[in-house]
Amino acid sequence: MALVVSGTLRQQSTAGAKQVITDIDLSLAVPDIDDQLSLSASARIEERHYQMTHAISSVRPLLERQPADLSLSFEADPAPAPGLSAFEATGQVALNTNGSYQIRGGKLLVGDEALGLDALFPAIARGFSLTSTPTGWT
Repeated sequence: MALVVSGTLRQQSTAGAKQVITDIDLSLAVPDIDDQLSLSASARIEERHYQMTHAISSVRPLLERQPADLSLSFEADPAPAPGLSAFEATGQVALNTNGSYQIRGGKLLVGDEALGLDALFPAIARGFSLTSTPTGWT
């Protein structure tokens, strides 16, 4: 496991503007090719605290071009807009033989809105195909 705890990032532009990101905590765990890969990060920018977690059930299925469970969550406190303090996504991700990857059976929860998600991301980064339908809509 790799960790960064209580880090600070300072960036200054040529115009003299400064941006400071504080309380940076990063954690990356890749215990084994057959175990869950997880990444978590949190930081503070001015008065807003951000937290992100990402997990893939196992790396082996991806290497074998099989689907693996995927989860992603993001939180901001205070919320950047009403009802947008949290974002959660789950589904399966698979790498295709042509280098593209696909998300199947995805579910997104953005604020109080639930959406379904199936997406194909081509190997060439010129665009992607996205199909999204609100959960419960027919």
